[in-house]
Amino acid sequence: MVVPTLLCYRSFCLSVTAPSGDIHDYYSLSPYWQPDCSSAHNATELSEEQIEARCQFIQRDGRQLNSSFTSAVNDTGSVAFLMLCHAILILKRKLTFSLIPGAFAALSSAVFYNVLAWRITGQDQYAESAAGFIDAWFLNNATSMNPNLDYAWVIPRESAVTSKRPRSITVGAHGGLLDLHCMTKIVSAIQVLRGAKASSWTSARDGAMNAWASSYVSWLLSSPISLAERATADDHGTFWAAQTASLQVLVGNLTSANDTLQAFLQGAYLDQIDTVGEQPLEASKTPPLHWRAFNLGGIIVINRIAEYIGWDAWNMTTAAYTTAQTAVNYAMALNETGVDVSELSELMPSVAAVASHYGDMNDEYSVWLAQRNPDYPGEAWFFWNQPLSDSGLTVYVDSSGFLTNVAASTNPTNSKEKSGASISRCGLALEMASLNVVIVGGLGKVKPLHFTETDCADKPVGLDLIQISQRLTKLFVSSTPAHRVKSIIRHQNQVDTVKALAPNPTLDLITPIVLSLETSSVQEFTDAFTDSDVVYFIAGAGGKPGEDGKAVDKRTKKVDYEGAVKVFDAVEGVKDGYRRPHLILVSAIDVRDTKKVPDHYNDEDIARSQRGWKAIGTYMHWKYEADKNLSKREGFRWTILRPGGLTEEPGTGKASIGRTHLGSISRDDVAKVLYLLATRPKAAGLAIDLIGGRDDMESQLDEFIAKGVTDFLG
Repeated sequence: MVVPTLLCYRSFCLSVTAPSGDIHDYYSLSPYWQPDCSSAHNATELSEEQIEARCQFIQRDGRQLNSSFTSAVNDTGSVAFLMLCHAILILKRKLTFSLIPGAFAALSSAVFYNVLAWRITGQDQYAESAAGFIDAWFLNNATSMNPNLDYAWVIPRESAVTSKRPRSITVGAHGGLLDLHCMTKIVSAIQVLRGAKASSWTSARDGAMNAWASSYVSWLLSSPISLAERATADDHGTFWAAQTASLQVLVGNLTSANDTLQAFLQGAYLDQIDTVGEQPLEASKTPPLHWRAFNLGGIIVINRIAEYIGWDAWNMTTAAYTTAQTAVNYAMALNETGVDVSELSELMPSVAAVASHYGDMNDEYSVWLAQRNPDYPGEAWFFWNQPLSDSGLTVYVDSSGFLTNVAASTNPTNSKEKSGASISRCGLALEMASLNVVIVGGLGKVKPLHFTETDCADKPVGLDLIQISQRLTKLFVSSTPAHRVKSIIRHQNQVDTVKALAPNPTLDLITPIVLSLETSSVQEFTDAFTDSDVVYFIAGAGGKPGEDGKAVDKRTKKVDYEGAVKVFDAVEGVKDGYRRPHLILVSAIDVRDTKKVPDHYNDEDIARSQRGWKAIGTYMHWKYEADKNLSKREGFRWTILRPGGLTEEPGTGKASIGRTHLGSISRDDVAKVLYLLATRPKAAGLAIDLIGGRDDMESQLDEFIAKGVTDFLG
C-alpha cells in the first residue's frame, strides 16, 4: 500500500517532447504502432532519438507498445520502476509528459494508496506524499501537465513502414484519452482528503486542482479529439464518460456529471452487452477477455459514480435487458483454455464488485475467485468490494511483500496478515475510504421504560431510542479507517459528553452541532447535512414535554413526525454541487396501519401489538406518519430500520431480520446494524424489521437486502 521511492532508469523515464515543443504537453505514441529495429544493426541499446531515426514503425493490432521504445530493442527492467519516475524527473526539473505508458496509472495508484494508508494509519506522511504527487503532475508551475491530451497516441505516418525515418502525425488520436482513464482514482483520493480534512490538502491546493480539472473538463467537452472518443461505442466511450463524470464530481458540478452518465447509459451502453452477456464490441479484439474485463471495469466505475451522486445505475439495462452482472456471469463461464492468468486477474475486480452489489447467495462468485486466486482476500479490490465472502481463506504478506495463502505457506510465523493492500487496476470510483456521518438525536439518559409488568406478559421492554447514537458514534470513530461524525444535539451542555466518545480526541473526529428539531430551521439542518454521506435520524420525544412546556403528546408529534419531516426536507434541500446523503431513519417494529394486521403475525404478536399501541399509541402513530411520508420520497436514498423493543443487554451479533414476530433486541445490536447500513446502498427504499435472534446479523441483513422486499406494508 505504501509506495517506496524508486530509482529512475533512462529506459523508462524518457525525455521526448510533444510536437508543440511545450514540455508541459502530455505526449504518447499510439500503442499499436511499434518500432521494428531488426534492421538497425545496433550493437548497443538505442536511444529514443536513434529509434526514431533508424527504426521502422509497423501497425500491429492487438499488440501494444512495451514499457518504452527501448523495450522493443532491449528489455532493461521491470515496469515497477515507472511508479516514481515522474517524481524523480520533477526533482531534476526535466519533466516531459511523454512516452511512459502506464505512468499515469502508476501515479494514480501512488496517490490513492497513500491516501488509504493515511486513513488507516493516521500518519500524515502518507497524505503529504499523495498531495505531493498531485502537485507534481497537476499543480506545480515548473512541472505540471497542461489540461489537454492533444498529443496523446500520436500515430506514426504509414510511410514509416518504408521510410528510414518515420515522421509522426503532429496531433494525437482520440484513443489517447485512455492514457488518463485512471483519473477516477485521483478523484477518489482527493474526495477522501477533502472529506477527512487532511491538513496537507490545503484550500490553495484544492482551489488549484479545481481550476486544473475545470480546464480539462472544458477540453473534454469541446476538443474534436475528445468528442471523437465520446462518440465511440466500445470501451473508449465508456471510459470517456467515467473520466469526465468523475472530474465533474470533483469540481462540484453533479448536474453535469449526472448528464454525462445518463448520456452514456442511454446511448453507447445500450448496445454493449447482448442477451447472453457477451460484449460483441470487445470480443472482436485481441485478447478478447482482457477487453471484456476492461470495459466491464468502466461500466462498474460509472455505476459507482452514479451511486455516489445518489441514484442507481446498476440495474439500468441495455437494449437486450442485460446489466454488468449478466456480462460478468458470461465471462466467468467462458472456456479458459489458453487464457493468460493476467486476463483472469483483470476480470476478478468486476466479479467481486458484482458479488458485493447484487449479492452472492450461493457463493458462486467467491468460489470462482478462490479457485483462481487463493490469495484474493488480500487483494485491494476485496477491501472495497464488501460485503464479499473471504471463502475462509487467510492471507499473509511474506518478507518480500508478496501475498501468500496460509494453506500454502510453510512458514507464516513472521508474516503479517493482509487485507486489501495490493496494487490493482483502475476500476475504483469514488469508494470512500471514510465516511462523513450525521447523527440526529438519541443521546438521552436511559430512564424507566414505557411498558410495565401490567402492560406486558413478559419483561419490560422499551421503544425509546435513547443512547443508540452514542453506541453508533463509537462504532464509526473507532473503526479502521475511522469515520467523521457530526452529532446533532439539543443542548450546549452535551458537547463534552459527545466529544468524549472519541477514542483519540486529537484526531477531531466528532463535531457536535447544537440544533433543535422543534425550533431550528430546515436550512440549518441542510447546512449541517451538506457534504455528508449518511444521515441518521434516531431522535424521539421520549415521553418528555416540549421546549415550551406543553403536553407530552404534542411534543411527540413535534419531534417524531414534524422533526422527522424537517430532516427529510433538509436532505432533499442539499443543493447541486453536493451529493444528497443516504438517510437512515430509526422507527419501530409494528409501526403500521392498525386496520391491517400483517399476515405473518401469530396470536401472540397480535396480543403484544394491542398492548403496545394501548400503552404508547401516540408515539406509534406519529412514527407511522413519518414512515409514510418518507416512503413517498424519491429525491434521495432512504432506509427505515424498525427494531423491536430495546434492551440494555450486551449485543450478541445475532438477529432475526425481515417479517419477524414481535420481540426485543439490544441497543448494541441495533447500533451495529445501523453501522452496517452505512455501506449498504442497495438497502435504499427498504424498511427492515429487526429483533434478536440466533443467526449472524450481518449475513441476515445482506440476505434481506438481496431479496429487495420491504417490511413497510403501507
